[in-house]
Amino acid sequence: MNAFSIGDIRAEPGSKVKGFLPSEGLSMPDGTVNYWHIPVIIVNGAESGPVFEVDGCMHGDEQEGAYTVLELAKRLDPKKLKGTFVGVPVLNVPGFLTHGGVRGSTTDLMYVDMNRQFPGDPDSMSHTRRAIHTFWNEIILKCDYTVNLHGCVNGQIPRVVCNEEMPGSLEMAEAIACTPEWIMASRSEHTRLIEDTINRACTEKGIPNVFIESGSADRSHSAIMADVEVVVEGIMNCMRRYGMLDGEVRVPKIRRSTPYYTHVRGKGAGIIYPESCLRINNMVEEGELLCRIVDFLGNEIDQVKAPHDGIVIMEANQVSVGPESSICIIGYPPEIKGTG
Repeated sequence: MNAFSIGDIRAEPGSKVKGFLPSEGLSMPDGTVNYWHIPVIIVNGAESGPVFEVDGCMHGDEQEGAYTVLELAKRLDPKKLKGTFVGVPVLNVPGFLTHGGVRGSTTDLMYVDMNRQFPGDPDSMSHTRRAIHTFWNEIILKCDYTVNLHGCVNGQIPRVVCNEEMPGSLEMAEAIACTPEWIMASRSEHTRLIEDTINRACTEKGIPNVFIESGSADRSHSAIMADVEVVVEGIMNCMRRYGMLDGEVRVPKIRRSTPYYTHVRGKGAGIIYPESCLRINNMVEEGELLCRIVDFLGNEIDQVKAPHDGIVIMEANQVSVGPESSICIIGYPPEIKGTG
């Protein structure tokens, strides 16, 4: 087993180290150079094995991933680990520090979604694209497997989304979805987009990648940590699958999967009145009324209906909605398989 380095952060075999990886500097109008420092935790095992990366908070408004990465790093014992774990608790540092206000850097002159900028650009005037270039080249290209953690304040079924073009991605998803509450999705709007997402960039480089969506409508700390525990156990089960951790690989008695899911959007901005059917795990029929949108005077401006038969994966817990914003997520009717 060899030492493992990311930038100036170096972990000897059997050690755990922490540090910050600065992105390419962006010159500011006052002559200073602004760096985006990415927090990195390396757990380098005493024995050789894969390099497994997990990053959280790519979007500043999806913050539970920070807990997940920190909890994984705390539980992993470098003396017992085979291979290397690389954790990035908060990738989008500026967005996170605005309490979820932006999905890119606050220094960018226009709205930038961090997960549409891969593999980044070291010469860009966008601080986000510079940070992504550093993250991609200094971290992701050194890894054998990567997991991106997303989430929201709406209630949703924990789901792991894989890219069917990458067989290793499906294998990862099956290992992570190790308890019955999970649902697997092999295709989504994200994996089918031509935009520069990390999922597409990893596929082009042959790096197995999945992203996890989770979240609780209950924003109490105990509820958030219960959700985090489900994700932590799923990721550790995946690491067992690849021989990085000792122990039996957990397999659920049944596994739910959906071939595709749809972000359901309204036509207008206003106030949401959801119907009783719009609850996670409920089955809905094509054309069934999901919610009504009214303006600030109470006048109905839209009726949002199910685009197809399926299962409610994410429900609408918010009061307001913007134009063309995602209100809920409907997965095609799930396939349920016994694994025993």
